[in-house]
Amino acid sequence: MIGGASPRFRRSHGNYNFGVTGRSFALQAQHPAAYLDGDSVVQLDDGAVLSLAHDLRRSASDDIEFAQAAFHWVRDEVGHSYDVRDPRVTLTAGEVLRERVGLCYAKSHLLAALLRVAGIPTGLCYQRLTHGDGYVLHGLVAVYLEGSWHRQDPRGNKEGGHCRVLPDR
Repeated sequence: MIGGASPRFRRSHGNYNFGVTGRSFALQAQHPAAYLDGDSVVQLDDGAVLSLAHDLRRSASDDIEFAQAAFHWVRDEVGHSYDVRDPRVTLTAGEVLRERVGLCYAKSHLLAALLRVAGIPTGLCYQRLTHGDGYVLHGLVAVYLEGSWHRQDPRGNKEGGHCRVLPDR
């Protein structure tokens, strides 16, 4: 729990339990196996997603190498729509792979699909970030490797920010 406070309010939503105390809350992840399924956005049955996951897996000796290869592929081969000034809006893993462009959350959907296809539990994470006078939604993933969760942000490198995969070797 954040700050060790006990929750006054608890509600289950998808794979997360929310505990809210005043202004703070804690997310408690379910068992890693709960983060292996696909859906209409994280498409584990898309032929192109399956093909890429298979190709990346062939060159990796273990789950960490595969997670690193998938992370680098999505980060480096899929342009961030805002950075490349591309007006297309993609959402699903298959759309992102075919169009090779997406906002951070769309890139995260593709990364989650690639990792889940390979049997690596992967959760979707979202953050509300300030941007000018308002807010933007930022998406990234949490990957379960070596007995713990590791955040990966496949948004892409840009001046002032560097994205990398954890755990490092």
